[in-house]
Amino acid sequence: MTAITREPRQVALRRQAADLDQKAADLVRRGKDVLKTAADALREAANIYDLDPTLEDCTTNRERDLDLIVEMCRQLWPMTRQAARGDALWDEAEAMAARLPEILAKARKAARLDHATPEGSAAISRLWLAHECATIREAAGVIRRAIAKQASLPYVVHEVAELAALADELIARADRLAAQR
Repeated sequence: MTAITREPRQVALRRQAADLDQKAADLVRRGKDVLKTAADALREAANIYDLDPTLEDCTTNRERDLDLIVEMCRQLWPMTRQAARGDALWDEAEAMAARLPEILAKARKAARLDHATPEGSAAISRLWLAHECATIREAAGVIRRAIAKQASLPYVVHEVAELAALADELIARADRLAAQR
């Protein structure tokens, strides 16, 4: 059986940029400028993913600005096409495209160039763990519920005590991680 693999995000972004380049060819100068800005933004977003691959599917919203860029670029093609047909959307399309460089600058700041170093990996790992504090607490709750009945017996086996201590340790770690946020 062949596993289904997803292409890296940067590959998809570069393909979307090339698609916008192709679509821009048939537009008037204003449309070409808007779509060139969008295509360049998608290529730069791909470069940011190259710089920090830990951004892809990041659970801590570090890639939020990159997602915003992708969504804005997705909207610019139909908006520009409609504007080229005479609708009064040029100003809106140009204003949206003009915001892309500022959002890209914020996205660059979210990228961790040190992700492949011990210090960078540790910082990202702690950030991800801090983001998952609720899940860690839920795990402690599951353990506590699993041992509740056994813990009520007059003579508790050592495994129950060990699991109770583990649940307590998980809560303590989740609290320390949450404090780092």
